Amino acid sequence: MSSEKDGDRRNVSAEEMRRILTARPNAQVIRSVPGLWKKLLPFFLSFALLLLFLGGVLVLLTPANALRIWTSSDSGAPARDLLTGYLRWYQALFLLSAAALVVNVLLGLFQLWKGVCSLRTYRRIGKPVRENVVTRLKLWEYAGRLGAVPPEFTPEEAEASRNAVAQAEPYATAGAFLLLGVLLCALTAGFFLAMGTAEHLAELPGQAKADLAQLEAGTLEEAVVWISPKCRPARLPGPYSKDQPQLTMRYGVIGPDTGGQWVRVYVPNALGFSLAGERLYDENQNVAWNLEHAQRYLVRYTTQLHVVERVTPLRPATGTK
Repeated sequence: MSSEKDGDRRNVSAEEMRRILTARPNAQVIRSVPGLWKKLLPFFLSFALLLLFLGGVLVLLTPANALRIWTSSDSGAPARDLLTGYLRWYQALFLLSAAALVVNVLLGLFQLWKGVCSLRTYRRIGKPVRENVVTRLKLWEYAGRLGAVPPEFTPEEAEASRNAVAQAEPYATAGAFLLLGVLLCALTAGFFLAMGTAEHLAELPGQAKADLAQLEAGTLEEAVVWISPKCRPARLPGPYSKDQPQLTMRYGVIGPDTGGQWVRVYVPNALGFSLAGERLYDENQNVAWNLEHAQRYLVRYTTQLHVVERVTPLRPATGTK
């Protein structure tokens, strides 16, 4: 009788072993693993970068900040000032987007590597338990319908299982968090890639620079055109948010110099231009009628962004350059 009690005390039942294998170490045990929080730093960094980069975009798109940048130049030439301000804005957006894309791709790849390493360590630590204890439990479960006797485990096996679970769980936690960090990095990089592609952020700085060089060289596009009275306040191309200021009026111009096709141009508000109340272009009339009744203008504008440098009304008698 005494030996039976000693045997019961020494052996661990299958149900008890299941509880040991499915138990999760408490937070104190997990925190005690050397270097665990260091392993999780990339995840916290990816979350912080997500907030930082998105916050940077919001700062640049805020109406007050956008207006401050757009009007940061004051040379007295409306077209030049507008393009200079927008160039600074485009460059800030492009640099922020490029940095977000590169940093998040690199950090995501690093977290993927570290996450996979952590999960491999988790599997390596648990390998002896899986090969011995888990295999025996599964075989018993499969044979359970035949009335197989449940296995018993020695105290040494139970202690080894407890240690393996305690040691492996932090690595599983680290691996899961790091893979979540990969997802955060992918979402951040995807957002900036989509925004940059949709808004052509890689092209806009170059276009603004080319237009400024045109203004300096005086080699602007010139066209004698009619201007459609259907105009509206507008901004130059780029990503926008609600209530941002509109520093230009967008007009449609047409004439022989445009190949008979409508061209959209942006007239800075600082030019003080407005269409005359009389002799407006009527698109429902033919060319001969508009030649006789509608005012024509000489318009000088940039090639890339179509920012107007000057609008000059032509005398009805000449109607030529």
